[in-house]
Amino acid sequence: TLNVDVVLASEVLYDKSEVASLAQCVSALLKKRGGTLLLTDPRRERAPGCREAFISEIKAEGANDVSISSIDANSNVVGMVGGNNNGEEIVIVRANFGFRR
Repeated sequence: TLNVDVVLASEVLYDKSEVASLAQCVSALLKKRGGTLLLTDPRRERAPGCREAFISEIKAEGANDVSISSIDANSNVVGMVGGNNNGEEIVIVRANFGFRR
């Protein structure tokens, strides 16, 4: 079994019917040793409701300290997290498994 400390994901929330599978995969990678998920997604969701459904699923899988942060489209950080320089705002979903900050 593969265990990692961090899972990075970007723009993976396109199909509401797949969020449970994604949450189970993230949990399988992080839950045993503890770790952090960092997921970026456009503020304006490609598939409305996917982010909320995913957060619900990862909480059910045992994630704690789940938070959503915005990144200003004009900040220098945008390019580092997949910003496309067209002014689109990005959010980061952070969730910890197995430990609390």
